Amino acid sequence: MFFASSKSCLFIYYICSNIFLKFILYIIIYFVTLTEPIGTDKDGNEINFNDILGSDPDAILDDIHLKMQVKSLYNAISHILTKREQLIIMKRYGISGEEPLTQRELAKELGISRSYVSRIEKKAVGKLRDYLKP
Repeated sequence: MFFASSKSCLFIYYICSNIFLKFILYIIIYFVTLTEPIGTDKDGNEINFNDILGSDPDAILDDIHLKMQVKSLYNAISHILTKREQLIIMKRYGISGEEPLTQRELAKELGISRSYVSRIEKKAVGKLRDYLKP
């Protein structure tokens, strides 16, 4: 992951996200330490990092995994799809934060047939599937 000044992202946000990811990776690498006691609370009960984080470690790892997958998807959309395919995928599935559109609504908006939207969508999804295969 490299900083790209052409993207509308401030450098400080880029650095903070990198530091956060490195911290999370450190936690993942040393996962065992999350369950080891680190002290006691005022009632004498043992506390560990799980108690401090306030979440189940599996939920944290699942959340990190999901964020990494979403980032991979955005990367794939911007790098392997044509502009038209990007537009159709983003609007069709509401990836850009808008309400998802039906193929018919999208066709009307773009001034093309619904079947053409379907063909473009199918081709784009196939490209994404191939690119994101493990």
